[in-house]
Formats: sequence, C-alpha cells, structure tokens
Amino acid sequence: MMINFWLASRPKPGADRDMFDFEWGVIHVALMLTTPSVMAGFTKYSQHRAVDDVPDSCFPYGRHEKGWYSIANHVMPDVHALEAIFGGEDYPRRMQPHSFGDKEFVIELTSVVSDHSFGPGMKPGHGVKVVNFVAPAEGIDRDTFERVGRGEYSARIAELAGEGEDLRRYVQNTQLPLDAAMFKGTLFEAGGVQTYSGIEELWFPDREAARRFRERRESDQKCRELESSIIDAGRSFSMTVVERVVWDYTDPDALPRPAVETPGSVEAGTLATERNWGQWNTEISAKDGVLA
Repeated sequence: MMINFWLASRPKPGADRDMFDFEWGVIHVALMLTTPSVMAGFTKYSQHRAVDDVPDSCFPYGRHEKGWYSIANHVMPDVHALEAIFGGEDYPRRMQPHSFGDKEFVIELTSVVSDHSFGPGMKPGHGVKVVNFVAPAEGIDRDTFERVGRGEYSARIAELAGEGEDLRRYVQNTQLPLDAAMFKGTLFEAGGVQTYSGIEELWFPDREAARRFRERRESDQKCRELESSIIDAGRSFSMTVVERVVWDYTDPDALPRPAVETPGSVEAGTLATERNWGQWNTEISAKDGVLA
C-alpha cells in the first residue's frame, strides 16, 4: 500500500506569485531530481496550482481563509521513506537552506481507500481538479470516517458520476497517524498537522463540469446525509487546481530513473563536489584531502 504526503502552501505575504511558481516548479524540482534520498523515497510527485477566476460554485466547501495556492503530493511506500529523507545527509544539506514560500503549511499523511474512474480518461495536466480537505464531524473517529467514506459515501459519488460526462475520476484518501515532531528543524516545522480526516480528489474536463457535478451532489439527499454524517463542512475547504505530475514511477511507462543515481554521470559527480552549508570557501588540505 502506497501512502501520500500532502503539503498545501502559499507564497510569502507580498511575494511575487510568478517567482513562487518558478522557484517551486523549476528550482525545487531540480534539487529533488539531484537528491538521491528524495528520488529513492518518493515514487510519484505531483504539484498543483490554484486556478484564477474560478467561481465559488466550484468550491464545495469554500475557500480557506489563508488562501492556499499550491498543493504538493508525494507518494511513497511507507512513512519510513519520509523518515529516511528527513533524517539523511543529502536532504537537510541541500533543501533546508531554501525557503520559497510562507512558513505555514497544511500537512497530512494519507492512504488511498477508494479510487473510481468514469468515462473517457484524461491526460495528466488536462482539465481541472477539485481537492477537498475534509474535517471529521463531531464525534467521528478515524475508523468510522474511513468505513463510511470508503463504503456508502464513495459508492454514492460513483452513482452520481454515471457515465463520466462530468466527473472523470474520484479518489478518496483517509488520514494516517503522523507525528509532528518529525518536521522539527525542517522547512515544514510550522505546518498544521493532522487536521483533516480525508482528502478528496475529483478530476473534471473543465470548470463547468466541476460546477455541474457539485450541483448534482448537493441536490442528492442521500449524498448529503452521508456527507454530513462524517464531514464537518464548516471546518473543511476546497481548492480548484491544475495538476502537474512531475514524475510517476508507479506507471509502467515511466521515464528512466534520474541520472544522479548512476555512478560516473555528471550529475552524480557534481553532487560529490558540493560542500556543506557554511563550508563553500573553506580550504581543503592538499596533504590529506580533508577540510582544513
């Protein structure tokens, strides 16, 4: 069973959003592709950006007051992969010095419990995706949320999807335990952890299809009853985004592995010449080849 590590973020207050996109979309990805522990741990990595000028009717649970703009989803075999990345040598050295966005995040660790596809498929990055971060209703524990969510609730969503004229895919993720202490000293130290019992992903060919499906969902009494039995709509929020799948090694047609993993490549050789933080101008003794 694969697990998902989610981060919702935004630019720093007053920062240029285009620069945020460039830094996270290009520089951060380049660092990831040349950091061996990251590539060994994350089987799939996707980025999402909130679409401009989307009407409120496309947000089933409304927008978050903090105006989250970006979502990153990291897929890995287990939580030990995340621990190995944060606790290793290369990730802290190469990633910790950079901070491209606000210090606040939404952080969740989840597993997929329901995955339904409908109608014609969609190429990655096409159409729009609605992502719902859903909080549990009062008195609902994790086991009850997962049992109802993966059972009756997901089944009702599938029934409403019909032949997929609007909704093309529905994935429900439920929360896994996550110790906030894992992020101490990392970029994500100030993130909010373990707030949302589930994350719903819904793929649509366009925003109008997303709006129509929301209306269908809200007009269905059975769906509303199931939803209110496990979800606190007032503490949940939605984002309407475009998705970029950066790499996906769960796909049998995936691109080749990154060159940094190949000894003798220029990427591996360049990595080997990097210095630790604060040591880039430190003299190395020619006698013993160690830092003076």
